[in-house]
Amino acid sequence: DVAAKAKRRGLRCEVDPGKDRLNKQIRNAEQQRVPLMCVVGEKETSTGRLSVRGGRGDLGTIDVDALFAMLQDVDEMDQLDEGAFEKAPEPEPQEA
Repeated sequence: DVAAKAKRRGLRCEVDPGKDRLNKQIRNAEQQRVPLMCVVGEKETSTGRLSVRGGRGDLGTIDVDALFAMLQDVDEMDQLDEGAFEKAPEPEPQEA
């Protein structure tokens, strides 16, 4: 559904349905210099938010429609408004 929505908005989108583990799929995309990756799993499908990775690593999560609207207004990935992404809270340090 996310890929179809992206294509309707004129955004180029590919789905990697490979059998590799998620970490390997991310590593492969980074090696291929894919400028933006979205992880879509059960959690993302149920919340309507995507986990997004870019050239600078994990950007955070964002609403699908908000991301697509943002992408239509930028020419380069460094123009993305990183403040629009919700970052996961930093884990608390473990006491010894």
